[in-house]
Amino acid sequence: MVIRMTSLTDATSPARPASDGSVGSVAEAKAAQDALRTRVWPALRQVARPHPLLGFDFDNFIADFEGSGTTAELIRELPAYRAAHTVFVTPDESTGLLRQRVLEDGKTLVVTSFGISTGFRRVRPDQLPDGGAEQAATMDWLHEVAPVVRLAELAGAGVSLLVTGAGAVADGGVRLGKGHGYFDLEWAMLSEIGALADDPVVVGVVHDCQRLAVRVPVAEHDVPLDLVVTPTGVEQVAVHRSPGRVLWPLLTVARAAGMPPVVELALLRAGAMS
Repeated sequence: MVIRMTSLTDATSPARPASDGSVGSVAEAKAAQDALRTRVWPALRQVARPHPLLGFDFDNFIADFEGSGTTAELIRELPAYRAAHTVFVTPDESTGLLRQRVLEDGKTLVVTSFGISTGFRRVRPDQLPDGGAEQAATMDWLHEVAPVVRLAELAGAGVSLLVTGAGAVADGGVRLGKGHGYFDLEWAMLSEIGALADDPVVVGVVHDCQRLAVRVPVAEHDVPLDLVVTPTGVEQVAVHRSPGRVLWPLLTVARAAGMPPVVELALLRAGAMS
């Protein structure tokens, strides 16, 4: 397997807060990323598989695409995958086969529910249903049957590989999702609770049409990718990534209340400070 090498560009320099200390720069980064994300939609529509409920509403889901099965097999060849015992995979349409392969390969799968609305799930190879890894990898089974795992239970989980879908990827390993920041928040929570191994590898899965050779501003909470995997190959990006932390000022009370792990982390932090 050939891995293409690219260097880190200025694209991953964090956006700085405005001089008045506001988060205006975060809003600017989001606006630039949103504009870039929508740029790929015409080409993506030609290769994407429509969602059974959402169709081609790319604002609300990360689409599966032609060749996503190839990306799963390319990831399985990565040294980081072969060495991993516990793998976090996002609940995206494009990562379904990889979730199945993780379990078939005897690894532990960690995943969140859509929108982190009901928290994390963890499935070990000895916990598979009668339908095996194929059934256990579906979001229907994970959401409705797999037991919810509290964030604190993931402490020390040793997640060494995280794989996420994306709406687009820009230079410097800048991942653009749906614009809601779920993966960045998942990374931050797993980091804060101590669920990540030392030097975890972050992989983004996209179609080639979603890999854009442009620079885009980023915000402090954006999580850069180490590797970008498309149906035609693997691109390695030299990134510097600080340990994740939840940026509480960016979360409204209403939004945080709808994500149980966020509430749990807030309570854990409050208890530690009391």
